Amino acid sequence: MSCSFLLILCEFLSPLAILLSAMIGASVAMWAIFTNRRLARQKNSMDIINSHGKDEDIRLAIKEAGNLKHKVSNDMQMMAHDITGEETAHIRKVLNYFESLAVCVEHKIYDDKILKETLYTTVIDLWDICSFLPCIHKRPPRPAGTTRKEGN
Repeated sequence: MSCSFLLILCEFLSPLAILLSAMIGASVAMWAIFTNRRLARQKNSMDIINSHGKDEDIRLAIKEAGNLKHKVSNDMQMMAHDITGEETAHIRKVLNYFESLAVCVEHKIYDDKILKETLYTTVIDLWDICSFLPCIHKRPPRPAGTTRKEGN
């Protein structure tokens, strides 16, 4: 009688053991996927930070944009509207670079915490430098019926 009881018990527990092992395997796989995504974002962030330091065009553009802060001139507003000027090209290059970083953070390609910790001073300085530009303070209106993510 005990032998038949053990057979019935084994028939009942066998599918549960398979189900339990499948659930454990799925949990480990999900954990690995989320961990790998987080690590990939962190790696991408570090790669862009390292390339930021080596990219001579961006470094020159940031330096030249920084020189504008010390330039005292009455025609700063005019320069902001001059789309062909060399100084404006530097500002545009820097702003486009940081806009592309922001888009990548928004789409979770880069880790926002790492970029904020690393580039905080640079971004604040650039805000200070570029604050004379009217486009910094005046955003275009969002299309009707859009949310922040859809329309800016």
